[in-house]
Amino acid sequence: MYRFGSVCSGIDAASVAFIPIGINPCWFSEIADFPSRVLHHHYPHIQNVGDMMRLTRMIISEEIIAPEVLCGGTPCNSFSLAGLRGGMADSRGNLTMEFINIANAIDDVRHHTGQEASVVLWENVEGVLSDKSNAFGQFISGLAGSDEEINVSKWGSSGVAVGKRRQVIWRTFDAKYFGVPQQRKRVFVIATARSEPAYQILFEQKSEGWDYKAISRARGGDQTVTKSVSDEVTFTTFRDYTDCLYAAYGTKWNGNAAAFNGSLFVAQNEHLRRLTPTECERLMGFPDNYTSIAGAKDTSRYKALGNSWCVPVVSFIGNRLLTYLNNHLTNDVPDTSCG
Repeated sequence: MYRFGSVCSGIDAASVAFIPIGINPCWFSEIADFPSRVLHHHYPHIQNVGDMMRLTRMIISEEIIAPEVLCGGTPCNSFSLAGLRGGMADSRGNLTMEFINIANAIDDVRHHTGQEASVVLWENVEGVLSDKSNAFGQFISGLAGSDEEINVSKWGSSGVAVGKRRQVIWRTFDAKYFGVPQQRKRVFVIATARSEPAYQILFEQKSEGWDYKAISRARGGDQTVTKSVSDEVTFTTFRDYTDCLYAAYGTKWNGNAAAFNGSLFVAQNEHLRRLTPTECERLMGFPDNYTSIAGAKDTSRYKALGNSWCVPVVSFIGNRLLTYLNNHLTNDVPDTSCG
């Protein structure tokens, strides 16, 4: 059994993905009211320590566990294409650097107590790769322990960086290739000070590589799909997957770009409607009614889901992470051609 600590937990897709495979939460860090209530509803015995700015001190003083895995998605508002793109000049962007302090504190405590280094899993929007303040370069430089900021003309969708402190691996995944009908591209980062190469957590070997183009062709591409559910109910959709579900979806009809092409709306019996919260839970891979707690408003459910991780993607990473923790990975050179 392994443990993970969760930063900027939200409704914690990591718990939904990790608990079934034996990686269990030991603490959460979430300050927003509704996600905190969802966490308490599903995981009443797991401490929510609140503000992530408290975590470094609490870990060093051993008030909370220094776990085998640290995961989190620091606020994406500064990097999102739907936001102001403030980057590291935005205080929310700077929480990304505090995340590094937390990771360092965990490894320092684990080192002093004779335990192996932790594995870090971080997620953010694809826009972090094109942030003008080089937020991504600053972040992976800090995680790796590089003496200087890594800065390139254009960040690729996947890669590896090795510094004095950690090896860092990143890759962009799109949720529509993981069994949910949502086009949702997110950057995932794995970092660890362990000596064993960790790239196979995110990169497939050549023998197991995916043919993304074939998958796209099989899905049919952009199209209008009409499906008769019964003699009485007919649904018409823009295509067989939606655009990215954003947190603003529940507050206004034009809360994201998908409002302009109709992919987040359904025509039911020739009447246009937005997706229900339950349908959005399915888009994110959560169980039905996961966010339907006492007193929950639909707008709160939409926002929490739009801010979360896609569970099937995290499950894919989690299973490979578990293999890594069990020291079963080989040292073969990975195939990154699907990048």
